[in-house]
This record gives sequence, structure tokens and C-alpha cells, in this order.
Amino acid sequence: KKLIKYIFYSQNIFLERSIERELLIDFIKILKIKIPSNLDLIRIGSKHDGGYLLPNILEKIEFCFSAGVGKNIDFEKDLLKYNIKSFGSDLSVDNPPEKLKGYNFLKKNINSINDENNITFEKWVNNQNILNDNLIGQIDIEGAEYNLILNTPDDILKRFRILIFEFHNIQKIQNKIIYDFYVSALKKILVNFNVCHIHINNAETQTKIRNIQVPHLLEITFLRKDYYNSNLKKISIPNLLDSKNVPEKDNVNFDKNWL
Repeated sequence: KKLIKYIFYSQNIFLERSIERELLIDFIKILKIKIPSNLDLIRIGSKHDGGYLLPNILEKIEFCFSAGVGKNIDFEKDLLKYNIKSFGSDLSVDNPPEKLKGYNFLKKNINSINDENNITFEKWVNNQNILNDNLIGQIDIEGAEYNLILNTPDDILKRFRILIFEFHNIQKIQNKIIYDFYVSALKKILVNFNVCHIHINNAETQTKIRNIQVPHLLEITFLRKDYYNSNLKKISIPNLLDSKNVPEKDNVNFDKNWL
């Protein structure tokens, strides 16, 4: 073993032992799904990538903040049916793929600093001078979502009734340092929110860690805890409204450890 490690180290290849199975089970338990019995989930956005399941409380939402615009604004377009106007931010595109009524676009990345090309989530929200908490957030920023959560004060996050995150590189939790980083972000958001839906994005496959299949991409919908005044609804995963992000690829399903 020492010889093998020496050979790898000499080539700048570092071998690390993955986290214990118990820690991985703890991570899965953090993501326990809870849906109030008096609320139903609906699908907003496209049939495939760009569509999300969320609780049907949109009559109480006025504005959406979409971090990471790319080439798909079907979610924001669907929200217009509920008179919800959107703010979008993304440095990688010059303009949204199409014009939407009341859509406000900012050509910057949502990041942990404020400069010419970046803006923090806190500053972006505060700049709009919205006085109420009738907000929904949709975050797909290619791995920067963990920093967004940790860098955003709770009083900003609590202004959102619903938060939808696409979490990237989940399989990297086999590294203990990254595991702690991810868990810190999730525990912070779960102070004021509960998970009400999880969907695996099938754009990537899974990695087996400690004999547990771990998806690479998870779309998670969080609902603010003040909506949890009743019993919980019985859930089924996948939900009947779930759909493959990439139609031509095989579905990626949770294994029994997650279920």
C-alpha cells in the first residue's frame, strides 16, 4: 500500500478514503421530504429540463428571482400566467432567449463577491426595493449554489416562500471536506424551510459510494416552514408530475437507501 501511495503521490495523484456509510445515510436523512396535507404540487415550466414541481401557492407570489438563465426561461414564462414577474441574472448570456413581459435581466453571475461581473444574491434582491416577502427563487448556477446559501443572510432567504435549487456534484460528498461544506449549506436553509420535493436530473448518471447510489444532480424544492401548520401528505417518489430532464437519456432513480 505504501508503495502504491508513493507512486500516485509522485504523480500528484492523491488517494482519499470515502466517507463512512453512516455519514452518507445522515446526509440522505437531512433531505427528508415533507409536504403539508393541505397543499398540492404542480409543475411549472417545460415538460423536461426547465420544469419544476412546487406547492400550489402561486396566488401569493409576486416576483421570481432566477439565478442562472441560460437558454431556457420556460419557468418564468409559465409564472406569467399567475402574474408573477421575474428577475434573471446570468453572465454567460447577453440576453434572455426571448422577451417576456416585465422581465428584468442582469448580465452578472450570482456569486460571493460584488464586482463588474458578479453580484451577491443579497445585493441583487435588495437592489429591487421589494418590500414584501411574496417571492420565489429558482437557482441553477452550476455549483455556486452552496456558496449562495452560506453567504446569504437568513433575513434575505426568509423573504422567499419557495426556493428551488439545482444542486450539482452531489457525488463529491465522498470527500469529507466537501461533505461538511454541503451539509452546512443544507442545514442552514433547513432552519427556515422544509424539503417538499426532490427530483433527479438525468443529465448525469450516479456514483456508488459505500454501496449506495448517489445522484450527481438533484433538483430540490424548499417550502418555508410557516406553511406547515397541518398534517403531512403521504408522498411518492417519483411524483406523477416528474419528467426526465433529458428525454433521450435513461431515467435515473433513487435506490432503496434514499427511498
